[in-house]
Amino acid sequence: MTAAEAAAAARTAATTAEGWTRHPDQVRRRAGRAIWDAAETEPDPLAAIDTARHLAADLVDRLARTAPEGDHLATCLAHARGPDPGLAADLALARHGRRCLTDREGAGTTFGGLLVLGALTGAPIALLLRSCRDPCHAAPGHESTLRGWVLRERRAHPLSRGAVRTIAHGGRRPHPALPQHPEEGTNYEKAYSLYASGEEG
Repeated sequence: MTAAEAAAAARTAATTAEGWTRHPDQVRRRAGRAIWDAAETEPDPLAAIDTARHLAADLVDRLARTAPEGDHLATCLAHARGPDPGLAADLALARHGRRCLTDREGAGTTFGGLLVLGALTGAPIALLLRSCRDPCHAAPGHESTLRGWVLRERRAHPLSRGAVRTIAHGGRRPHPALPQHPEEGTNYEKAYSLYASGEEG
């Protein structure tokens, strides 16, 4: 198998049969192109992108500050228009005492890019937060709580328990864009507001 064939196979594997891709290079490239296409319709494209980046950074900060104590995995989902697969990206978060840590590289770059895309275009972006209890993520017997928001009109709106379950769970399988976790250990909960009472988004 040539290097080009191997790369093509990897891209195919990263795109699920249900029409989602989480390959970081593909997500970064497609999100970047869509961001620039949307920005070009604005009077000042660079200013529009900068504003969207500030909103995305604010959302990541709010998510980290309001997350419960412990380790978390945030997943950002952006539906595509036309025949292209939707885009998905993860961001690791950890909150221990007053320290809020995020994965600022790798998946964090693509995650932020999808938030920028939603902030700039106004297209609904789903934001899911999996809060883990030891053992976490893919470990057998894990338990976690899943909450979700939708980024709409430049603000993150909390989703109900039923809406989160609908987004995150397809029949008896995990949502195709989510990491492969044993879903039997997952509790679905209504999301909380990321904003203080009376605060403007």
